Amino acid sequence: MRFDVNQTEFPDEFKKDIWQRGISVLPLELSLTGIDDLETREGLTQIYNFTMDLLWDMYNNSDKYTNIPRNNTERYIRSVMEKSKRNTNSQYPLLTKYMNEFFSLVWAMSPKTAAKNWNIIIQCDFRCFNKNKSQEIKYLLYTLSDENRICFKELHDYVIAKGAKKESNRYRYKYKNEHIVCFDLKPSVFISYKLKSGSSFESFIAEVNNQTDKELLLAYIQDETSICNHCGISTCKAYVEFFICTPRGRKRHHHFTAVDTNKIKMAGMELNRGCAYHLDDVTQSFTADEINIMKRLIDIRFVQIDNK
Repeated sequence: MRFDVNQTEFPDEFKKDIWQRGISVLPLELSLTGIDDLETREGLTQIYNFTMDLLWDMYNNSDKYTNIPRNNTERYIRSVMEKSKRNTNSQYPLLTKYMNEFFSLVWAMSPKTAAKNWNIIIQCDFRCFNKNKSQEIKYLLYTLSDENRICFKELHDYVIAKGAKKESNRYRYKYKNEHIVCFDLKPSVFISYKLKSGSSFESFIAEVNNQTDKELLLAYIQDETSICNHCGISTCKAYVEFFICTPRGRKRHHHFTAVDTNKIKMAGMELNRGCAYHLDDVTQSFTADEINIMKRLIDIRFVQIDNK
C-alpha cells in the first residue's frame, strides 16, 4: 500500500507533494513494533489504512481536490484527520476510538510544537503507544529511495566507526562535542567545518592542503558544494557552518534573504552560497565517487578536530 520511494517522475507538483507525504508515513512493520495488544494493533492499522486511502485518493483523483489551495494540502489533511475523531466510519470501526487516543498521546508529549505534533500524526508514527524511543537508523531512513538509503547508511556507519555519536532523533553527528556531519532527506549531506574555538573554513582548508588528493578535494568544494553561513532563519542557528553537498548536476538553490551576491569569498576561493532550508526535494542519488569524496572531507573534519 506504500507509495514507491523510488519514483522519479510526477505528472504535476500536486501529485509530487502528495507522494512526498505518502512516503513519509511510517510503515506498519516499524510503527507497530513492540505493540502486542491485538485490538490496539488493529485500531492503529485502521488509522494507517485510513490515512493512506486518503493520500492515494488525492494522488489518483486529484481533480476532486482542485478546491484545495496547492500550498495548503497539509491543512486539508489535518482537517480530515480531525474529523475522523468525531465521525463514525463503517469501514474502520475502531478509527474514532484510536484516533482520539492517538491525538491525546501525541499532544501530551513534551516538548510539543504544532509542527512536530502534526508530523507525528500525519506520519502515523505510533511509537508513543509503546514508549519506543529507539533511534535505530532504520526509523530515519525509510523515506529514502533504495539508492539513497544505502548511501546514507554507509555514511552513518562510517562516522560511527570513526567515533562519532548520533544525536537523539536527528541525523546529526558529533565528535568530541564538535559537529561532524548532518544528513537531510532532500537528499543533502552537510559537512561541518567550523570549530567552537572560532577557527573555521581556513582551518579546514589548511588540513585539505596537507592531503595528497588536495586538488580533487578543492575542486569538489569549489564546484560541487554550497557554503551555508546562516541566513537568519531560526532553525539554522542550532547548526555550525557547513558545506552543503548535493548530487552532481542538481540545480543550486540560494537563500532569498537580501544579499548582494550568490557567491562568497573565503580563504581565497569564490564559493557558492546557499541555505539548507531552501533546497528543493529531489530524487537524484549520490554516486559512489561522491560518497568517497564526502568520506574524505569527513576524514579531514576528524583530523581538524583532533588537531585543534
